[in-house]
Amino acid sequence: MRRGFSIGERVRRFVQDPSWLNRLIMVNVAVFLLTLLCGWLFSLAGFLMQFDGAAKYESVMQWLSCPASFETWLRQPWSMVTSLFIHNGFWHLFFNMLMLYYVGKFFLSRLDWRHLLSVYFLGGIVGNLAYMGAYNLFPVFASAVPHSFAVGASGCVMAVMAAITLYEPNYEVLFIFIGKIKLWWLTLIFVAIDLMSVPKGNAGGHIAHVGGVLFGLLYILLYKLYERSDADADIHQPASKRKKKYYVSQESGRPISDEDYNERKAADQARINEILDKISAHGYPSLTEEEKDFLFHYSNKS
Repeated sequence: MRRGFSIGERVRRFVQDPSWLNRLIMVNVAVFLLTLLCGWLFSLAGFLMQFDGAAKYESVMQWLSCPASFETWLRQPWSMVTSLFIHNGFWHLFFNMLMLYYVGKFFLSRLDWRHLLSVYFLGGIVGNLAYMGAYNLFPVFASAVPHSFAVGASGCVMAVMAAITLYEPNYEVLFIFIGKIKLWWLTLIFVAIDLMSVPKGNAGGHIAHVGGVLFGLLYILLYKLYERSDADADIHQPASKRKKKYYVSQESGRPISDEDYNERKAADQARINEILDKISAHGYPSLTEEEKDFLFHYSNKS
């Protein structure tokens, strides 16, 4: 359905899409580009003014990164959050954002953006706390505590993945050459890799991932318990006072009733069928800009 869009057009539409998932990704990318620019400026200034620009840049990055030392963290408490948007290189950013995009889209198809932001930020913070706690608890890390810092959104992403896995564990993910794998199996594989990788390098990062996973599981467990207790309380209410089922509109972020949701979904499907018929008869170039926009946004929601 998306073959008619060029890469530039896809990027433009992605940037214009008001989804909170897209905003999170764009903030991460913007911060990464800003850190690259800062690194270049420090290098240039160091060359012109005859000082160690790389060392100055490194000190700024550490000021924004989450330290293993609790004493250092008390001097820069903001780093618990700012570190979630700092990445060590392009590939670190790329794989985190790629994974966030796919698990985030699935998350938003089941839960709303408020839950996404809560799991993302709190999962990342818990991941950082797990990293700090492990480095101060286990003797093997004692010598590394004074000069160790954590960065990256991996803990946030793993929290989102774990949360949606517990919410719908039997959802099947299709892999080329492999076939379908249930989501809970995929998440279990990621966690196992993190646990086995702790002694092999980047121990802090892997521990933060596991911390994010534990928070994501706890979040959805509490959410399901709340949902169940709310539903049980609703059953004992008279029919006239029972709560109506609501969905969250991805366009406005506001709740809509079950009836309105089904009516809107049927109307959207009818419109899609008309557009597909037009493409079949006259080709993709025959579509108006409004029809292309509608097709693009519908395909993103599906």
